[in-house]
Amino acid sequence: IVVQTVLGPGDLLACPDPTYSLYPVLADIDEAKLVNVPWEANWSLPTKALLKAGARAIFLANPNAPSGTFVSPERIAELAEAFEGVLLVDEAYVDFADAHCIGLVKECPRLIVCRTLSKAYSLAGLRFGYAVAQPSIIEQLMKVKDSYNCDAISIIAATAAIKDQAYAAWTWEQVRGERQRLAEALEAMDWAVIPSHANFIFAAPPGGRGKEIYLGLKQQGILVRHFDKPHLRDKVRITIGTPQENNALLLALKQMSAGEKAA
Repeated sequence: IVVQTVLGPGDLLACPDPTYSLYPVLADIDEAKLVNVPWEANWSLPTKALLKAGARAIFLANPNAPSGTFVSPERIAELAEAFEGVLLVDEAYVDFADAHCIGLVKECPRLIVCRTLSKAYSLAGLRFGYAVAQPSIIEQLMKVKDSYNCDAISIIAATAAIKDQAYAAWTWEQVRGERQRLAEALEAMDWAVIPSHANFIFAAPPGGRGKEIYLGLKQQGILVRHFDKPHLRDKVRITIGTPQENNALLLALKQMSAGEKAA
């Protein structure tokens, strides 16, 4: 909806790169041009480069996918104040982080913050999301939105999930705890782990054998994500599972490592 509202053929959409793979697809639908702006060192926000891109809109996944890295609301506020176009902050994974940007909406008239119930509320099949922005922005989005793009059952289920904050917060804490445990265990196995603020870990095994690890785990019925792209193919993205699932993953990795040493 935001792409259709803000961008037209030939307009520029800027994104830090790498990021969520759907953004270029959405740009193509409206014949907009995507400008990929590389992250700065340590996944720092490339504010100056984004501003110089000449874009009509900037999309920023925060926490980012697939890295799980996080940009502070203060840095995002600086970008929003300097940018003359629409800045969309995609907070799909933000409930697993320690801060968010919804509070910036009051001060930043061209900022849109979007959320989904697919991640933190475990309702991916519901396909329910929402946006928070100032009334002038929402008014324009409503002109594009389908009249009934959310059915009554999904609205009821989403409302119930959002109201049950006690249970939701408990599940997020379980994920954070397992995320820390899994990161420490991988580091003990000489993996290079990128600090994550999401419900997954993005990490490189020793030797950068991302694809090999992905295929080896797949043979054992354990599915992780591998991105066969430059700067990403040496890593895998591991979703944080239950303690039992995470134990199974670690055991499989140790067995693979032992087998390699024996060979």
